[in-house]
Amino acid sequence: MIKRSSFFISEKEKVMSLIKRNVSPEADNKTSKTEQEIKAIEAQILAWRDEYYNKGVPSVSDTIYDNAEARLRELAPDSRVLTLVGEIEKSTFPKVTHTEKMLSLDKDYTLEGIEKYRDGRDLVASSKIDGNSMRLSYKNGKLVLGATRGDGAIGADVTPNIKTIKDIPLELPNGFTGEIIGEVYMKKDVFVSHLNRIKRLVVEGKAKEEDVPVSARNYAAGSLRQEDPRITFERKLSFMAYNISDQNFTFKFKKEVFSHLRTIGFVIPKAVFVPKTKSIEEAIQVFADSRTSFDYDIDGVVFEYDDLNYMDSLGVTRHHPRGKIAFKWQSEEGVTKLIDVEVKIGRTGRLTFTGIVKPIELSGATIQRCTLHNYEHLEKFNIRIGDDIRICRSGEVIPKFLKVENHNGGEKFEIGNCPKCGEPVVREGVDLICPNEECGGQALQRIIRFVEVAEIDEVGKKNLEKFFDDGLIATPADLYRLTRTQLLGVDKFGDRSADIALENIAAKKELPLERFLTALGIKGLGRSASETLAEKFRSLDKIRNLKSIEISSIGGLGDVTADQIVEGLDKNKAFIDDLLTVVTIKAPAPKSNKLGSAAFCLTGKVEFEFEGKKYVSRNEIESLIKSKGGMVKSTVSSELTYLVCDEPSDSSKFQKAAKLKVKVICGQDLAGLLN
Repeated sequence: MIKRSSFFISEKEKVMSLIKRNVSPEADNKTSKTEQEIKAIEAQILAWRDEYYNKGVPSVSDTIYDNAEARLRELAPDSRVLTLVGEIEKSTFPKVTHTEKMLSLDKDYTLEGIEKYRDGRDLVASSKIDGNSMRLSYKNGKLVLGATRGDGAIGADVTPNIKTIKDIPLELPNGFTGEIIGEVYMKKDVFVSHLNRIKRLVVEGKAKEEDVPVSARNYAAGSLRQEDPRITFERKLSFMAYNISDQNFTFKFKKEVFSHLRTIGFVIPKAVFVPKTKSIEEAIQVFADSRTSFDYDIDGVVFEYDDLNYMDSLGVTRHHPRGKIAFKWQSEEGVTKLIDVEVKIGRTGRLTFTGIVKPIELSGATIQRCTLHNYEHLEKFNIRIGDDIRICRSGEVIPKFLKVENHNGGEKFEIGNCPKCGEPVVREGVDLICPNEECGGQALQRIIRFVEVAEIDEVGKKNLEKFFDDGLIATPADLYRLTRTQLLGVDKFGDRSADIALENIAAKKELPLERFLTALGIKGLGRSASETLAEKFRSLDKIRNLKSIEISSIGGLGDVTADQIVEGLDKNKAFIDDLLTVVTIKAPAPKSNKLGSAAFCLTGKVEFEFEGKKYVSRNEIESLIKSKGGMVKSTVSSELTYLVCDEPSDSSKFQKAAKLKVKVICGQDLAGLLN
């Protein structure tokens, strides 16, 4: 949202240095230093707001701005400046008083802050779009008003302009009367196109340097306020909806709101249900991982209580509703000292490197670790213990290394042997590899992979590391031999957690053939190859006795893959035999033609019950579809029959499905087709 600046001192220090410039070194009799500081902070915040909302040229980062607000909140919690929302509408468009004040959001930069807000309840998380808030009013199904947020109480009537935005329906079904709240924004590629066009005009002398837009958000805001709607149309703005007020219907849950918005024709932000059993960190990481793939800018994640009655009962402050909060991240850089390099080994023997650094504050969090990428990176930058290094935090849970600022005479980091088994490591491309297949580090990663593929719930990575370090397990088969007495001896394991772990492990004693093959972790034997072999040969014994030529003759499996599979199955004979003493293999069910070759694409959350069994796992659902004669596709095309999802999404799959008029169904609809 706001341009970032590189810095060596902390953001808080910057705030204080900026404020102190406006505070007299000596307080007079009438005004205390505290009162002077309050006035200075208020003036600075107002100046920054003017830069951001009116001039479109912000000079400080979000973190500096937010720290200034935090300081003002400490000194003067009742300051009027803290209640400001948006900015007074200065355009020439007619003014509109909002029926309900359009408030801002409370925000936090830490996982702990969001967990505290959560209070053990189910949440819905959605993309925090870096755009311009908009209220749409419909009467008897017709769009009658589009108003900017303005200062939250009074906005501008820009109805003619918002009617040019293709994402905003001019009519809604069933005579809808009510309001839609959302965000007007400009897609990344559209902004780049405008930016390049204006830069060319500057070179040609047909535009001025000050005409070059500084951000997609500000250019979208200006595009909304054009006197000629045709100019707004040419700017190709977009709209996403995230809230609804329907005079004829009351929603109980936030996820219903998103689902309904999508049903009536609106594009919505990426949204995921976060049950109280799912960690906040995991939810945020979903958005961090997807962030670069979005065609719009986001500057955080919005969390809301799923229970709308509870959320409404909390009320509002003058600034924000108490039932919502935004987790915010920034691309924030800092320089710190590299104290050590932690080396771990993956399932395939690849060594990974994490820097242990002197604690540094970035984006409101204390950072002590950063990823150092791969071994080639260590060599390229000649990284040494004790170096001053620049790191960046931009939505990642673990920040990343950028470059070395100063070498401080330390020794070059080198590694010749595997840290787990002591075997000499070998170079393979950009990585270092431990060639010892009996290496304990690889053994642990293999167990972790097996658990993930088998989908053994409530037995996470940290618990597996404890079991492994305590000598309770050395292979995946050992999981099935664990006893209650053994688990009660593990740190932080009580009666309940031990029982849950054992129940979930026992629930996966029978595995479908294709999943068992995938869980082995053999090179070349991924999910697709496993499904192909399981479907064609339907027997583990037959697959174990195949020759390379028999595998390579199957469509989609080449010579290299075939050799890897045959070699891997042979090398892992004892490993597989051991697993078969504790696990039963379920052969693929004979195919029926119930679904008549219909093509399905699953996206997001899908759950349903079929023949007395609850289906949650994506792998199980796809296998079920295939067993009933259906086809599973990974992408949306004109050949697709159904897109299946229980939760709303703004993904490209939904947009393409709408364009191609592919039917969207939920899990229960799928169950109906299967019956």
